Amino acid sequence: MQRVIYFIVILLFAISSFAQTESFVTMSHATANFGFIPEMGEFTRKITMKSNITDTLRIGKISTYCDFIRAKFDNNILLPGDSITLEIKLMPQKLAGKIYKVTHIYDESGVRLAKVTVKAAIYKNHNNFEDIFVEPAVMNFSQFGDKGIEKAEFYINNVTDETIPLELMFTNSEYFELDFPVYVEASKKAKGTVKLTDKGKSSEFGESFTFKYINTKSQELLFSVSVKRKVFADNTKGN
Repeated sequence: MQRVIYFIVILLFAISSFAQTESFVTMSHATANFGFIPEMGEFTRKITMKSNITDTLRIGKISTYCDFIRAKFDNNILLPGDSITLEIKLMPQKLAGKIYKVTHIYDESGVRLAKVTVKAAIYKNHNNFEDIFVEPAVMNFSQFGDKGIEKAEFYINNVTDETIPLELMFTNSEYFELDFPVYVEASKKAKGTVKLTDKGKSSEFGESFTFKYINTKSQELLFSVSVKRKVFADNTKGN
């Protein structure tokens, strides 16, 4: 009987310590759900972490447990009552299937402060979609030498016989401006545009935007489009 009581006390203490650790900070989102994403894209999500305590926190290790997810803060020192931003970057290669990974965030003493779940469903092509698909789902603004594009169109294709409402959920106005449709008619396509900002024109980046749609089964689903830019030097000059 004493052993049982002792075990219960230890268990309650562990639960109490865990709850206290989790209350150090508050995350604006516990999950980064990218929904459907294509292979070979680059996708980002920013999540705010707010301090709930009167002591300064210093970020230590961030464990994503895989090489295609990266995570970093814009500041590794979290002052009392202040907030910092966590950037989650997902870079799937030829890896069709579902992703469910948990990123753990620790302070410099090794105490876990929070965790964020990263979810996505990677697809090879749009042949298996029964409601909508996006073309292109990877928007490449890369510059080769002096040549580059600043604006491009994308199309959301509706392959059903019902109008599908759309809602933009996440985007990044730092690198590009987005003109996004609010619905796509039955058996038609809706056009959107991506236009680089001044910072986007002068930077290399891998970003994304995510929208929600409701299919014919009244299910709410997410779809993410990759927007990326690299600059390749023209090595033929001067030859």
